[in-house]
Amino acid sequence: MEKSFLYIVLLCISIPFFSCSSNGTHDNIHLSSTFENLKIDTTPNPKNLSEIVTGIQYIPLQSSNANLIGKVDKVDYFQDLLFVLDKKISKALFVFDKRGKFIYKKKANEADLNRIETISDFSIDKSKKILYLYSSDSRQIIQFALPGGEYLRRLKIKGYFSGISSLDSGQFVLLRDGLTKYDDKYDNERICLFDSTGKATKSWMERPLNDFVSAGTIMKDQSPMGKELLVCRMFNDTIYSLNKSRLEARYKLPLASDISSIRDEKEIKSFMNSPSSSFATGESIFNTNKYLGIYVKKGDFVCLLLYDKIKKDGSIIKMFKNDVDKVAFPMIHYMDDSCLLFLLEPVQLQQQYHIFSNAPDFNTKYDQLIKLNSLISLRSNPVLAIAKLK
Repeated sequence: MEKSFLYIVLLCISIPFFSCSSNGTHDNIHLSSTFENLKIDTTPNPKNLSEIVTGIQYIPLQSSNANLIGKVDKVDYFQDLLFVLDKKISKALFVFDKRGKFIYKKKANEADLNRIETISDFSIDKSKKILYLYSSDSRQIIQFALPGGEYLRRLKIKGYFSGISSLDSGQFVLLRDGLTKYDDKYDNERICLFDSTGKATKSWMERPLNDFVSAGTIMKDQSPMGKELLVCRMFNDTIYSLNKSRLEARYKLPLASDISSIRDEKEIKSFMNSPSSSFATGESIFNTNKYLGIYVKKGDFVCLLLYDKIKKDGSIIKMFKNDVDKVAFPMIHYMDDSCLLFLLEPVQLQQQYHIFSNAPDFNTKYDQLIKLNSLISLRSNPVLAIAKLK
């Protein structure tokens, strides 16, 4: 986990009520009949990986000059294909198979993405097998058929958004935040629901929490597993569920921070770095049949809040201690009912190798790290680690 937390963030609101506007798309936020006030241990502690996984498989992703990943921004997994988005360096979405073989990529300003400067986000409709790529600069959504990636069509969106999530119904959601006021046809709504033709049908969250500071992000399901999409605004204590065109308050987090009195960016930076502040950080939400996970800032650490929906309890995990094979892991990139996925950067693996190479038991207890170090170089793509859940 990262020990420091110093990036500008989006704002959120906690009051689940909004009035309707004249365009008829605005909708109220409701309280779910299954609303849960999450009861967890809020003390950040390490957690042994062996408590939740049975084993780990490592797969080096194929590397060549044509498919090098600069920085991993988002990961999804579908039909034995791994999707890796690099928004700023390579400006491409890379697709690998389950053995780590490179299959294809969708790169800004190339082929089907001609005149598309950036890829802001992507989402996969897993029932219809459609890949959505969204470009905020170009204000376009480009759709591709899966698994092959054949071009289908593009939609133009007359407004600025930062993220996209598809729904099983053929609808999709665009999300944004940060500005105190937007100047487009979608008014100031932060969450907008669209039909398959690109027409906005409903929208929610028209107000920022703070009228003086514009920063941050809206968190959402990293990879929605079904018809329900979870979203949460930074500094909010509520996770909302979007299901059947209805937005409901679904979970209450055991941490919340009031930023209504903050007047400028200097104050918000100071607040964010304060050991006493705690809030959701803007990373992905992980939502499976068993687990709910969300990254939170607690004290000086960014930690994983992991809640077991079946046992009705959870904890705040400062870091995973890999007691299975000693390889240190970063943040989770993906979670479903069967596994956790981590992408290990070559430089991180090499650093681990040099740190532990002088340990007396290095050759006997760090055999997996020794093997991985022999397979990579600084010019390699990340290594995929698949941790099988119990």
